[in-house]
Amino acid sequence: MIYSKAISSLRYKKGKKFALVGNEPYLKESFIKLAGKVHSDCTPYSLYPENQEEALGLLESEDLFGNKLLVFHSFNKMKMESFEKAIKNYDDNLILVIEDKARLKARAITKILTLVTVVECKKFKEYGMEYPLWIRGNITDKGFTADDEIDQMIFSRVGPNMAVIAHELEKLFILKSDDKNITVEDVKKVVSVTAISTSFEIFENLLKKDTRRALESFYSYAGDRDNFIEIVSFLGLYLEKMYRMLLLKEDNYKIDDIADIIGLPRFYVKTRYMPKATSFGKLKIAAGIDRVCQLNVQLRLFKGDKKVLMEKFIHDFIN
Repeated sequence: MIYSKAISSLRYKKGKKFALVGNEPYLKESFIKLAGKVHSDCTPYSLYPENQEEALGLLESEDLFGNKLLVFHSFNKMKMESFEKAIKNYDDNLILVIEDKARLKARAITKILTLVTVVECKKFKEYGMEYPLWIRGNITDKGFTADDEIDQMIFSRVGPNMAVIAHELEKLFILKSDDKNITVEDVKKVVSVTAISTSFEIFENLLKKDTRRALESFYSYAGDRDNFIEIVSFLGLYLEKMYRMLLLKEDNYKIDDIADIIGLPRFYVKTRYMPKATSFGKLKIAAGIDRVCQLNVQLRLFKGDKKVLMEKFIHDFIN
């Protein structure tokens, strides 16, 4: 079940037993916190692998104090075979937290997952609109309004870290508790610049033809990574968007319509991407897309340090 639907199911008490899977710990923690609020009348228990005998006992016994909310952390590290029957017969509130690297197709865990509602807690992609839309949704849910570019601006300053984004939003909510409207100046004043270079920074420095900053952004992004397929996919996606911008412009589409068609904020299309696309021109953007395709193949085949291929791509793209 996707996360938003699972949250709705939890709020309206349409389900009792959940398993949280995926690589975004913030979503898992948020789900558990919400469960505590929804089931505030229940006795909460947090169990870990070292407490698995106690965990099994709680599953198999009634609580003298009423209903229970059991949260099993790192459940995949417990002896899951011992829990199958107890979970099947258990009729109270239960959350199983499954670690990111757990083998979900393993026989023992597969059987357990058929007994509960599986909730997908996945990290968003750095590119695209998932993080900005999530930021915008948080602002709206808290009863605030904000300027059009606020969501992208916060994301560019903080980076793809949900926990940090949530913390920075709380700072804004406290600051703007009176008038309920968040402005660009509020973000500049309150939101910390904590982002390690993201895919957006690398892309925008390429568009600015700034080799040094593009390389610096890439090195910051790369860290200890040895696989850059995701950043290459991002570059290809956004170069394709820029190419489509120019085609739509030639067909006399307005900026607002172009933004809607390619799925980017109108403010950024008007002030950033369209001017850059026009500056580069269709031929150079098409050549850039071709280079990205070649780089994708090279990264998959090359056995050495793949940073060398990325460095060469950045130099060639700009020069």
